[in-house]
Amino acid sequence: EDIENLPFFSSEEIVDYSSSVDLIKRSTFGIQQDLSIRGSLFEDNFVTLNEIKLNDPQTGHFNLELPLTYFDLEKVEVLKNSQKINFILKKPKERGIYLKTSFGQHALWEKLLSFNFPLKEFKNRFSLEHKISSGIRQDTDFDIYNLSYYTLWEKEGKVIDFFYGYIQRDFGADSFYSLKF
Repeated sequence: EDIENLPFFSSEEIVDYSSSVDLIKRSTFGIQQDLSIRGSLFEDNFVTLNEIKLNDPQTGHFNLELPLTYFDLEKVEVLKNSQKINFILKKPKERGIYLKTSFGQHALWEKLLSFNFPLKEFKNRFSLEHKISSGIRQDTDFDIYNLSYYTLWEKEGKVIDFFYGYIQRDFGADSFYSLKF
């Protein structure tokens, strides 16, 4: 099924859809979570983007902190025996614009813009997403920016592609590490 039609708010929620994955969430909207595939520790898993390893070298808490929107994803593969999750990028189209916005309680507001455009022989996609909320209680607020740029050149079976991503995540960490703080 096309990822764009699934009822998820983040790429992390798509991963959690698999029965082999246990995603221990500390907050909503993919703020921070620990990934466990078939009972493994969160630092024993591999996260890849188009088969390129992206694990966080400092801690496994941020392995799923990826600058992707679901307009950028073609599919997500959960490879249970190798404890690996592979995010596969959707190829940029010749042209097209996607716009999504949603809002909710506690000043929740999500804005997402993704557009495809040609530049000489290269197909390009630029995506910008912003999610913000005042939080359900003190120190549970968040302000997230995801930015990505993907360019692709294909000719006679040869492929050159380039992906750039940037994330900025500011969030309150109430009860992330203890029940009192």
